[in-house]
Amino acid sequence: MRLACFFFLPRVGAASGATRLVLFGALLPRFTDAGDDDGVPACACDYYDTTMTDMEFCSVQESSGISCYALPTSGSCDYGGTVCAISAPTPAPTPRPTARCATVGFAERVVSTVGDQPEHVVAHDIDGDGDLDVLAADWFADAVSWYENDGAESFSARVVTTSAEYVRAAVAADVDGDGDVDLASASGIDQKVAWYENDGAQSFAERVITTLADGAADVVAVDVDGDGDIDVVSASNDDHEVAWYENDGGFSRTRLIEDYLWEACAVFAADVDGDGDLDVVAAGCATSGVGSVYWYESYAAQSWVSRRVSQSSSPRAVFAIDVDSDGSMDLLVADRFDDSIVWRENDGSQSFEGHFITTLADTALSVFAIDVDGDGDVDVLSASLNDDTIAGYENDGAQSFTEHIITTLADGARSVFAADVDGDGDVDALAASRGDSTVAWYENDCGAPSPPTPGPAPEPTAPPTAGPAPEPSPEPTAGPAPEPTAAGRVT
Repeated sequence: MRLACFFFLPRVGAASGATRLVLFGALLPRFTDAGDDDGVPACACDYYDTTMTDMEFCSVQESSGISCYALPTSGSCDYGGTVCAISAPTPAPTPRPTARCATVGFAERVVSTVGDQPEHVVAHDIDGDGDLDVLAADWFADAVSWYENDGAESFSARVVTTSAEYVRAAVAADVDGDGDVDLASASGIDQKVAWYENDGAQSFAERVITTLADGAADVVAVDVDGDGDIDVVSASNDDHEVAWYENDGGFSRTRLIEDYLWEACAVFAADVDGDGDLDVVAAGCATSGVGSVYWYESYAAQSWVSRRVSQSSSPRAVFAIDVDSDGSMDLLVADRFDDSIVWRENDGSQSFEGHFITTLADTALSVFAIDVDGDGDVDVLSASLNDDTIAGYENDGAQSFTEHIITTLADGARSVFAADVDGDGDVDALAASRGDSTVAWYENDCGAPSPPTPGPAPEPTAPPTAGPAPEPSPEPTAGPAPEPTAAGRVT
């Protein structure tokens, strides 16, 4: 899971001890009214590393937009005579484990079987009460639903919409910056990308972003342009496009990142090259022919240069994280025809070498990464359709991965996610499976827990590089040689 905040050195002129937080990733700081009447909202991180538990958060309007600062709770945040100090929000479960597990085992806990063929699942504190709720996209029901956690991991279904035709993905973020969690979805038949405005009491109003994303297959909600608000990025199968929708108080502008990625089906946002802005990674599934993974380098006010990462038979999901803790952003790819999970190692110059984690994930559709056992390295999880399997791959610290089966009973497994669902300090797994219409979480029993080993930063640790913006190249940079394709497979 990406952290809410990425740290740079203190800004010149900032309050003593204050650290600037660059607004980064899907889990941004939330801006709230601290009652200081300075015209600038205060900010508080919804999710943050445990090293930040003794921090307060303040914001200041700068020429480039609103910046968020962290400082020790014993300090004060003074910008030109304006003092901003707020109490910390209700702490949500940490994105990294707070316990190291000598052994890891998982027990299934059903969230819901009332949806109709759930396609996608994530966990997020949607109602802001300090525990993790579950968000699912129910493909055949055309529904986006969230499941409210009562704090004891009993979940109540709350339907947001039933008009997202063949919805493929749903995510959570504070789109309008009003301090509560909104939702966004991508649905294929109605070609729609939409967000759902939370009124603060978890009543959601649909706001259509576009109905021109033909075969909309995936969506992320991130601050693409670094202006302090949440933008939306989508991938769509049938028009082969990757697009971002700039939040300018609405979503009046659609900007193409890629106008022809064959059967674009997956998208992710991360700072791939470590230069301080968000890049985009996307996969073209290619149900016939050869699929591909590209990353799109952001430069010069969100112009994009395409860089090919790899070609394979049918990449279905992508994830970005620093797998080997070397300070560069690596990629993970789930390929459904190759039955594989591949780690694409970034050499620091954005050349990506492929390493198979497994070739036994029969029709791999989803991949996720997090430190599951708290030993300080990045582990990997997958969902695979034809073998009904949710699996974890334990990293030994040298990027040799050992498979651990979580379940083989997720009938038609489509999606996997991981977070500390029950708030006990270890990482649990979540899955959506269409064959049995089940959303479930898998409780980590964390044998013999002890304090965790410090882990790698989820974003590149290298400082941003200075220099001129890159010039676009007419052709994508060639990537590694294509992996072998498997013939004769159908999903």
